[in-house]
Amino acid sequence: MDNATTTRVRSAHLVGLFRLVGAVLLAMGAALGSFAFFAGSAGAATGPDTLTGSAFGASIGGPVPALPPTPSVTLPASGTATSTTIAVPLNPVLTSATLTATTGATNNTLANEQVNSEGRVENANVLIAGSTTALIANVLDSTCTSSATGSTGTDQIVGLTIGGTAVPVPTTPNAVLTGLGPLAPLISIEANVQTIQNAPGSTSITNDALIITVLGAANPGEVITLGQSKCGAAGPDINAASPVTTTTTTAAATSTTTVGTGGTGTGTGGTGSTVGGSPTAVHTGEPWAGSIPLAVIVFLLGCALFWRRGLSSTVGRVTHHMASLRRGDGRR
Repeated sequence: MDNATTTRVRSAHLVGLFRLVGAVLLAMGAALGSFAFFAGSAGAATGPDTLTGSAFGASIGGPVPALPPTPSVTLPASGTATSTTIAVPLNPVLTSATLTATTGATNNTLANEQVNSEGRVENANVLIAGSTTALIANVLDSTCTSSATGSTGTDQIVGLTIGGTAVPVPTTPNAVLTGLGPLAPLISIEANVQTIQNAPGSTSITNDALIITVLGAANPGEVITLGQSKCGAAGPDINAASPVTTTTTTAAATSTTTVGTGGTGTGTGGTGSTVGGSPTAVHTGEPWAGSIPLAVIVFLLGCALFWRRGLSSTVGRVTHHMASLRRGDGRR
């Protein structure tokens, strides 16, 4: 067998080898592309998610409940906003108050869903058994929000006084108030009471503007809750992080507290200041993302190796030409 024939045989073998490798790479590229497509579709979850929301203006519970949660609203399955405002029903503890409860959701069950709730009390006059001193507040307001990035809460307390003396309200969540004057032996007061649970797949918050617990001999264990809101979201789109940053707004006799996650910033205006940032989700990237460019590279390389007029034919011609040069016959 002459050199030309041997060269052609070797070229044919190389062409066949390249076509075989090209076919394998084509299959691998197609497989990687399919994986990236389906994994991407699965990673970009779009629900269905579940939202929950509720709120009430005031309640008086304990050994002898005097007022159930009033008015009370619960988020309907449709997410349609529901709101009720009433005058406080007749009871021996809370008088002269207007109570409001609101809850509603947007984009219910979808990836960008959000639920908001609010419990509000205006012009509250609280009478503690065993004392003639009244606790008064102009506004006691609790709001909350839950979404795919987590849950946050805001409390507003305006004009809180006991016996005509202003009570300082801390600007941090879950604060126990001091400066209760003549009511100090009889009650304990917690302000901005927030319970937040944030985790991948689920987030929720219960937020109370003011909780008064009776300690005195008359009606011990009585619990007066003024302004409660609840929000929650659960499902594959929820990617919440634990709350790490406190956002606080303060002004004369006013406390607004938001607990969430995110960066910090500062701002000033009037008699108060705001510190904090908006809640953010924690995103760690999608593990399938790197498969997309890899699939493209493998697929294109497979095309180049498999196509006869591509790289395989070029290699065959170069090999034949080099053999001709070695023989010195100048044949291509």
